Amino acid sequence: MINRRIHIIGGGTFSHVRSHLALAAPAFGSTARQLYTLMQQKLTDRQSDDTQCVLTLTAMAGGTVSTFPSSIPELALRPIVTNEDVSKYVDAVIADPMTKVVIFNVALCDFSGQIADITSGKYATRLHSRDTADPIDLAMAEKLVGKIRKHRKDIFLVAFKTTTGALPDAQYAAGLNLLKENSCNLVLANDTKTRLNMIIVPEEARYC
Repeated sequence: MINRRIHIIGGGTFSHVRSHLALAAPAFGSTARQLYTLMQQKLTDRQSDDTQCVLTLTAMAGGTVSTFPSSIPELALRPIVTNEDVSKYVDAVIADPMTKVVIFNVALCDFSGQIADITSGKYATRLHSRDTADPIDLAMAEKLVGKIRKHRKDIFLVAFKTTTGALPDAQYAAGLNLLKENSCNLVLANDTKTRLNMIIVPEEARYC
C-alpha cells in the first residue's frame, strides 16, 4: 500500500512573449531521468512497496502530460510548459499528504519579457523580424521552490543551483544562499564550465 511519494520534476520552462516568441531556460530532463532510475532501483532493492517515485517532465524535456497521480485529474491532463504550470504542480504536490520528498530539478525561466505595450502571452500579436525597433523589457519571475517547505516543513527538499565559471567559494556561496533562503535540506550545485559538482547541506558543509 502506497503511503508516501517521492516527486522528481525536471526539464525547462518557457515564458511566452508573443506568438512564436518566448524566453526559455533550456533543460531537457536528463538529470531528472537518471535520478528517477536510481531511485526506482533503490526502492526495488529495498522492496519498498509503501513508497512511490513519481517522475514529471516539462514539455521541453519531452513530457506530454503531468504524471502526477490521477487523483488530481486537472494536472494529469495538461503538459507543463510555463512557470505558472510548475506553480500549479507544486501546489498539488504540497496538498498531497503522501508527499515526503521533492527533488526540484526543473529549470525555471528566471525572466518574463514584454515588448512595447503589448501584453505578453502565447497568443499575443506576432512580432515580425522587421518590427524590432522596440527593446524587450525584462522582469524577474516569481521564485517557486521556496513555497514547498514554507507550507510543508515535513517535506525533504532537494534543490539545484547552476553557476558558470565561478570560483569554488562563489559556487558554494550561491548554493548555500539558495539552501538558506528556501529552507532546503540539500542543494546540488554544479558549474557548467569548471564541471565542479558539490553537495551543500544545512550545516554549511560542502562535499565535492
